[in-house]
Amino acid sequence: MKRFILISLMVVATLVAGLAPPALAQEPGKQIPVLVDGQPVTFDAPPVIQDKRILVPFRAIAEALNVQVDWDGNTRTVRATDGKTSIRLQVGDRTAYRNNAPRGAQLQIVRDRFTRFAKLLSSQLQAAGLHLTLTLHAPNSVYKGYDYKGLGAIADRIIIMAYDYGAIPEPVSKVEEAVQMARVVVPPSKLVLGISAPTETATSILGKVGIAKRYNLGGIALWRLGLVSDAMWEALRTSVVTRRL
Repeated sequence: MKRFILISLMVVATLVAGLAPPALAQEPGKQIPVLVDGQPVTFDAPPVIQDKRILVPFRAIAEALNVQVDWDGNTRTVRATDGKTSIRLQVGDRTAYRNNAPRGAQLQIVRDRFTRFAKLLSSQLQAAGLHLTLTLHAPNSVYKGYDYKGLGAIADRIIIMAYDYGAIPEPVSKVEEAVQMARVVVPPSKLVLGISAPTETATSILGKVGIAKRYNLGGIALWRLGLVSDAMWEALRTSVVTRRL
C-alpha cells in the first residue's frame, strides 16, 4: 500500500486559524429570533436560512443599529449611512459600495496587505534559517481575503483548511475542489491538506488522505491533536507515515 507523509507535529508560524460556526438548520414553521443589544427585532418578512447563511431584511437590522436607510425605486438602489460610513447596494448588481468604493477593491487591498506582511515575515524567518508555513481558509470558502498565488511564491508551505463546509463528514467534492483550485497557482509539493478531526470519522478521514495522495500534495495536517480518536489513529497508521518538522 502506498504510504504518505502525515504532517501532524509542527512548529510553524500559523498566521490565520479558526473554525466556522456550526451548520445551521431551520425548523419548519419556526421563526428565527434576531436580537440587537438583547432586544428582539421585528421584520416585515421573516429571516430565512439559505446555503448555511441567515438572511434578514436589511432595513430592520440597519434601523435597529441607528443607521438611516433610503430606497430609490427608480434605480432600485438602497443607501444606508450612520453619518460616517455609507453603504450602497443595487438590485442586480453583485458589487457593494462602501463610501463609494467597490468592496472588490477593498478586498484586493486586504489581500495585498496580507501578502506584503507574509513577504516581510518570510524574509525575517529565512535570515534566521527558519521556514514559513501559512494556514489559510480554503480558496472555495466564504473568505476570499488571500492571494494564493502570491502567498504560494512566498511561503514554504500552505495548509489548506478544507473543512467547515457545513456537513459531517466534510463533503469530498468540496475538499477536492479546494485542492484543485489551490494547485492551479501553488506547487502541489507546497500544499498540505488540512483535515478537521471533529468533522470526520475513522472511515471518512481516509478519503481525505486519498485526495492528498491523488494530487501529490506535500502531506496532511490534522486539526487538532487531542481530538483525533483512537479509531482514526488506527486507520491513519495503515495509510500514512509521520515526521516531525
